[in-house]
Amino acid sequence: MKVFGKRHVKITLWYVLFWLAAVYFLIVIRYLGHSSVVSNPIDALIPIDVFLFFKMGLFGAIIIGVCFGFLEILFDNRVFRNMSYGKLILTKSIIYVFIFVLIMAFLSIRNQQLIIGQFDFQKWKDAFFQPNILVPVSYLAVASLLLNFIKEVSLKFGQGNLWKMLIGTFHRPKEEDRIMMFLDLQSSTTIAEKLGHIRYSELIQDCFMDLSVVINQEAKIYQYVGDEAVLSWSLKQGLRDGNCIKAFYAFKDVLGQRAQHYMDNYGLVPIFKAGLNMGKVTVAEVGLIKKEIAFHGDTVNTAARIQGKCNALNSELLISEVLAEQLPAFKDFKTGDRHKVSLKGKKEDVNIYSILR
Repeated sequence: MKVFGKRHVKITLWYVLFWLAAVYFLIVIRYLGHSSVVSNPIDALIPIDVFLFFKMGLFGAIIIGVCFGFLEILFDNRVFRNMSYGKLILTKSIIYVFIFVLIMAFLSIRNQQLIIGQFDFQKWKDAFFQPNILVPVSYLAVASLLLNFIKEVSLKFGQGNLWKMLIGTFHRPKEEDRIMMFLDLQSSTTIAEKLGHIRYSELIQDCFMDLSVVINQEAKIYQYVGDEAVLSWSLKQGLRDGNCIKAFYAFKDVLGQRAQHYMDNYGLVPIFKAGLNMGKVTVAEVGLIKKEIAFHGDTVNTAARIQGKCNALNSELLISEVLAEQLPAFKDFKTGDRHKVSLKGKKEDVNIYSILR
């Protein structure tokens, strides 16, 4: 995985904006309306310059946002991938607060050296454990918990869907042009019989954790249905750089790189096959007890039917003719044979293409 990319820049920017709002809120509720504040370790009253605090807050938010954004990029999919939501949120928050305390300690030491010309540990300790320090740290702990809770809930609903549900984007059904991919585990029934239900479920968990690589191709994972995953793109995102095709091969590559892990744990390397289609899709928020954003329409059904032809045509990846006509040419892959097939629910035969790497 690339250390930095467009997605990583977006993550870091989101963190910077969050901490900017959090820091400014703290400045407003703590200092606005006050004329002076005690400045430890010399216990002198200094006038409050709120505008200076805002400038310092901007600098601090950028530093904290970049640091925490980098931590998410570096550790999120590795260190924390098998943790429960509660443990994950708590662990991240503790790490964040620990880092923030270190930064505050360093700054307070530096501040003491500038004010009194030397470092005095006892005076520094007395100053550091004053409300001026403990209150911001406690505030950060609550903000960190809130931040991580929002992030994990957002992942639960799918990228960007939490905000869309909050503002009611799809409260009434809307029509969009989208690319849909149905991704299915090959020989799933045989594998389930061989491994048993528990081991088979662990295999699926492992596979779908590795599927997170497709976020680098701007894919949104719509839903998981048994051993099947459904991915979605806007036309712009899916066609750009052939993302909708590259996502399949990125997933395949990850499975290949972790082949030894799968052989050691399950005695096999999973193979997935996929079908893609593009066209009009109706998007709507459904459910009352359990809400989610659902895709409906012929485009979705056709993508599923295309995937169902992979075994019969001995192909790992099939796409509809309408998608093949829109895909730009790439050196990494090309369209292969054209197949005229009948699909359930279609009155006329349709043309589909295999993809060759």
